[in-house]
Amino acid sequence: MFVKRYSLCETAYYSDNYIADWLKLQSETQEETLTEWLLFNLLRFADVQIYTRLFNKREEGGWSGADFDMWCEFEGFHFRVRMQSKKLTRGKDHYASLSHCNRSGFQIDMLMKSSARGKFLPLYLFFAQQEKCGQCSIMENNFSHSIFVRSANSVHGLLFSSGRTKIDQKTALNDATAWQHLWCEQLFSSKRVTLNEFRQSVEGKFVRIGGHDASYEPTEYIGRTSTGVHEGGVPELVHRVLGGEDEDVEAYRGEYGLTKAVMLINLSE
Repeated sequence: MFVKRYSLCETAYYSDNYIADWLKLQSETQEETLTEWLLFNLLRFADVQIYTRLFNKREEGGWSGADFDMWCEFEGFHFRVRMQSKKLTRGKDHYASLSHCNRSGFQIDMLMKSSARGKFLPLYLFFAQQEKCGQCSIMENNFSHSIFVRSANSVHGLLFSSGRTKIDQKTALNDATAWQHLWCEQLFSSKRVTLNEFRQSVEGKFVRIGGHDASYEPTEYIGRTSTGVHEGGVPELVHRVLGGEDEDVEAYRGEYGLTKAVMLINLSE
């Protein structure tokens, strides 16, 4: 069956609109369902090579504090991001959800620790009832969005730097940027971007995802938060895991910690 393909920017735009309609009609839909749909939509409709693998509960095993790893391969370098998904609702206090804790500790601490170990950039992926984007350009700020990303450092600061406080949807998205804006950046659409240009952009634009407090780092993480930008191609281990090699799942878990899904987006061709 013929499937029309779109640019990453267009795919992100359609995904944002679809999620907005979905949350209007089915407001109780959970973030796990929304995340799986978002990854599937990228895989099915984006006009670049994308590979993905989902893990069951048994495979997932340990706790990384994240929902998925996203690896982006460029010519001569790669970018790795570890994301935790959360659904936001207007009128609700999200402090408890964002400070979720189990016997392993705070989820956000696990996200930041496992990201530091695996040299990922740790981000939160928020699904929300439509809000305007405070960290987008003036032109784009006129539009409402339903999918956002925010620095895990920034979220940690929001939770713990000044004690218990109410975190409504607007507060959680204060320093976030739109998912669509992320993929429509020239950063992801140019075949000529260099490692230094990308790293500088990450240190600026991506850290700006956390807004004014993006530089906040809990004491134990100071100097350990990675930009996620690395010289060379995506490690061969990632390719093997995505290729279905079950014996390499344990090796991936040992090297990076295992999330619920791994995705590779090839932007080098």
